[in-house]
Amino acid sequence: MNDMKLDTRKLRQLREARAWSQERLAEAAGLSSRSVQRVEADGRTPRC
Repeated sequence: MNDMKLDTRKLRQLREARAWSQERLAEAAGLSSRSVQRVEADGRTPRC
């Protein structure tokens, strides 16, 4: 089980500072856009 939490406000702030959509971030990170949505919503890291 992965209990790592992220600062969701900081993540979103950094993404928006680059004018990236969640889809663009997902592509760059090798994640699904749904995973990025979940991370921004509750701070849980995606399962690997």
